[in-house]
Amino acid sequence: MTGGRVRALLAVLVTLVLGGAILGVGQGGDDAGSGSGTTAATQSGAGGDGGSGEANGSGGEGGSGDADGGGGADGASAVQALGVLGGRGRKTFEDEGCAGCHRLADAGATGRIGPDLDAVLTDQDEAKIREGIVDPQAEATPGFTGAQMPDRYDELPAEDLDALVKYLAAATKG
Repeated sequence: MTGGRVRALLAVLVTLVLGGAILGVGQGGDDAGSGSGTTAATQSGAGGDGGSGEANGSGGEGGSGDADGGGGADGASAVQALGVLGGRGRKTFEDEGCAGCHRLADAGATGRIGPDLDAVLTDQDEAKIREGIVDPQAEATPGFTGAQMPDRYDELPAEDLDALVKYLAAATKG
């Protein structure tokens, strides 16, 4: 098989897998929006019955997050458009423990120690997102000092950091 055919086959495969997740295969949560729904549907940011909404019910039928609407379908399609790079960014987010502190609907992350990335990254460009990762004290998010953020992220391999930044920008696209 030629390289072009392999790439085309991989693109079709990724589209089918991510398309199933966006259509709600394995929906999670409940109609009141109180479930975290860690299925493929909510991990892709597409929501589903309950999605990953807050206890106030804002993530009900078809919902995808808090009342501010961060993440959601635009972010899911933007992450999908990144292809392999988006997958690498999501893996870096998970492997580096970001989900333990931050909320990010696309990754099914519900951390409450650090800022809600769906809310604070919506209007951020990639340069600001990168700065927030490698130098979190440069510009603190209101209510957070940045001092709790580990200072080792500037040591990430460049490819992982680039993928993480692009993934976060896409996942929080409003």
